[in-house]
Amino acid sequence: MLILTSEYHMETKDISNWQDYELFIEELRNSLNLIKNSSGSYVSDLFFRGQSNSNWKLETTLERFHGNETELSDYCSLLLRVKPAIECFTEKEFKFAYENELEEDFHTRDGRGFRIGQFEFMSHLRHQGFPSPLLDWTLSPYVALFFAFNNANENDSIAVFIYIEHCGSGKGGVVGAPEIINRGRYINTHKRHFLQQSEYTYCVRKRDDEWFYCSHEEAFNNGRTSQDRLIKVIIPGSEKQIILKKLDEMNINAYSLFGTEECLMQTLAFREKR
Repeated sequence: MLILTSEYHMETKDISNWQDYELFIEELRNSLNLIKNSSGSYVSDLFFRGQSNSNWKLETTLERFHGNETELSDYCSLLLRVKPAIECFTEKEFKFAYENELEEDFHTRDGRGFRIGQFEFMSHLRHQGFPSPLLDWTLSPYVALFFAFNNANENDSIAVFIYIEHCGSGKGGVVGAPEIINRGRYINTHKRHFLQQSEYTYCVRKRDDEWFYCSHEEAFNNGRTSQDRLIKVIIPGSEKQIILKKLDEMNINAYSLFGTEECLMQTLAFREKR
């Protein structure tokens, strides 16, 4: 049974093992397909995000770094300041507008307001650990499991969040309220974007004629189930070794998802330990 929590508009599901996890994902997809087939309405792909502790908030690295809402123009300025250093190191040019041109179409309601070069740059930085307003998701429920369990404490529970932007009806909102925007998937960015089947969301609100990045959790307070549906799957950390072993057999491991020599060492050590 799905339970509606009192924190914000989120359903929770306790899962005990790998088999129940796969069954739940299958049942969820079947129920969404019924909505899609019966009404002909658009239903979004499932986005998955794994976190190593079920008590952690759903927040971006920019929220953890800055602590408050961040004005979009301020973050634009930050991107432009670090851009030369990143281009020097990567030997790659990221083309997007200068600061005085960014304000015109930086954000639009349909999510296409980013200049594409700027979003590619933001995605690249996100995969390298730079504070970002992008919340990264994956289209794979198994990749999300890896990120949840890889560094988990076996005495804690982990969480896999499942996000569904459109659930069979149009998406609306209230002026000034937090709004979640989805951006992905075919962009020229870091190779980890493709290895991890990445998708991204960001959350914004308009206040005093300025756009601000804000918390995703605020947007889930709207109480609507027809859009921005969030499900939190909780699995005991004691399943860690069993699940990581199964994922490795599917070639989902640190090396396949990050592609570095360091992660190859981690993967080899895991295989020898088991």
